[in-house]
Amino acid sequence: MIPAWSIYSQSLYNALRATTATHQDNYYYANRLDWIDESTVNLGRVFLGINMDCFSCHDAKGHTDSINLFLTTKKRSDFHQQAAFLGNTRNIATWSDRSKMPSSAQDVIDDLAPGYKVDNDAPFYTMAEGRFPRKGSIYEPAFILTGEKPRPGMNPRQELARIAPSHIQFSRAAANLVWGKLMVIAFVEPYDGFDLLRLDPDNPPPAPWTIQPTNPWLLEAMAKDFQKNNYSLQRLFKTIMKSSAYQLSTQFPGEWKESDVPYYARRFVRVLTGPEVADALAQVTEQPFSFSLKGQTVTRVKQTASPVVRGGGGSSARNNDASRLASVTPTRYNDGTAISALMQAFFQSGRETPPSLPNRASAVQAMMMMNSPAVTNRLRPEAGLLQQLLKSGKSDAEVTEELFLTAISRTPTPEEVEVAQRIMKANRNQGAADILWALLNTPEFLLNY
Repeated sequence: MIPAWSIYSQSLYNALRATTATHQDNYYYANRLDWIDESTVNLGRVFLGINMDCFSCHDAKGHTDSINLFLTTKKRSDFHQQAAFLGNTRNIATWSDRSKMPSSAQDVIDDLAPGYKVDNDAPFYTMAEGRFPRKGSIYEPAFILTGEKPRPGMNPRQELARIAPSHIQFSRAAANLVWGKLMVIAFVEPYDGFDLLRLDPDNPPPAPWTIQPTNPWLLEAMAKDFQKNNYSLQRLFKTIMKSSAYQLSTQFPGEWKESDVPYYARRFVRVLTGPEVADALAQVTEQPFSFSLKGQTVTRVKQTASPVVRGGGGSSARNNDASRLASVTPTRYNDGTAISALMQAFFQSGRETPPSLPNRASAVQAMMMMNSPAVTNRLRPEAGLLQQLLKSGKSDAEVTEELFLTAISRTPTPEEVEVAQRIMKANRNQGAADILWALLNTPEFLLNY
């Protein structure tokens, strides 16, 4: 038995025939083939930068013609062959010491299933439920980019782990994903939108298509360096962070033009991600979360390895990423429901895969920051930072300064001090809470410079 990678989809495509993993007919608890297909899509998105979701249901030609040249060359049978690398894989229940019975089939996998048999996957349920019906057949593994097949006698899933990194697209996808995280704008956006027929500036696509990456030469150089150095993420991080481009200011002397974006001539301001917002709220207010994760308590969303924050939706939230933000059980303030909604507003639902679109400011974010219990429950004067400051004996001006320094890392202006003192004079406790609430709703808190 092998611990499941966090990339494996945890949606399970629960069948309606069995309601729990302990049901006597628990083979029917999950649709294995649907799960394999979704896992294959996620593996392609993250590790290859290619979204195979379209041709997992039908041939791509006629559907992606105006979006992606490479995808138009792919058929559904190509996807089935890629999915067949996981054909022997099944997700099985794990033991729970608390309930003394198997828990949901999400945490452990083995390779004892009968292969990618879409004609009869017995004893598993064969018919597609969460995806388009498949044509009955048996598919053997073949890598989507080269057609390479597993070596005879080898575990197909382990062979995929060998074959995929050997292709330069694996390294391109990694370099692009990390570059986008650190530099705000990736070479290819979205990160899973690579068009492999539009990457080579020496072999441009036919008009009106253009080369896709913002800087194809740098992307290729970083990919080859990543591959050459044993796929070292540490080296990749260092290479980017030590560059002059990464260390630039967000300020730009002169007139900024959109045509300057490919040159990364400035640091781009970005909206915080969902996990960053949640963890920053807990840190600033000094009221950490309390998540029970496999018997241990963790205090930050980012400490959870495979987030499915329980607390909203329950078992009826079938296939709903919104209720699966962390594999944890929140124990205070009903944080699960509140954090789930807050993180959705910041474009982060399930965390099996990164959000495909970069975060951006929205009205929903503003409404959530003003009203979410994840925020308001941490503005109680009798707890956390506010309690410490209000009982410290500090003056109103000193409390105001501490709030500014803690929330947005600067001292208040004289005008801000005057307004803050007027607010606190009416009701000191509520006034301090209102000031902190206002600071948490400023662009200075929600943007990374």
